[in-house]
Amino acid sequence: MNLPTPDPSQEGNCRCASAVLFPSWEGSGVGSRFRCAVTKPWRLARAKKFLLATCALLALRAEPVVACAACYGQSDSPLAQAMNWGIFSLLGIVVGVLTGITAFFVVISRKSASVRAVESDESQTKKD
Repeated sequence: MNLPTPDPSQEGNCRCASAVLFPSWEGSGVGSRFRCAVTKPWRLARAKKFLLATCALLALRAEPVVACAACYGQSDSPLAQAMNWGIFSLLGIVVGVLTGITAFFVVISRKSASVRAVESDESQTKKD
């Protein structure tokens, strides 16, 4: 039976509550790296130097990059033709979607213009 606690200050003050209490943050190691970096700035400087040295070694070790077989190969091969058809089909889909969005806004603007025209005609007939 889960009955509501009559006084919120007594929340968790039963025997079963001690088994589900959260552990203390102190001594659990949570956030200890940040505390070390703040108290010992030389560790942070050493990490920056290590990262810089690693990036420099990777940049010096870089090998020349060559294009994939589809881009670098023959332009009249079946693979290149298939890639061209894929590009054109995706381009057709994008153009179709953008055309639909444009048509939607054109229809909405025309309808709002016609509603404004009808309202202005009604207001002029009322004035006369």
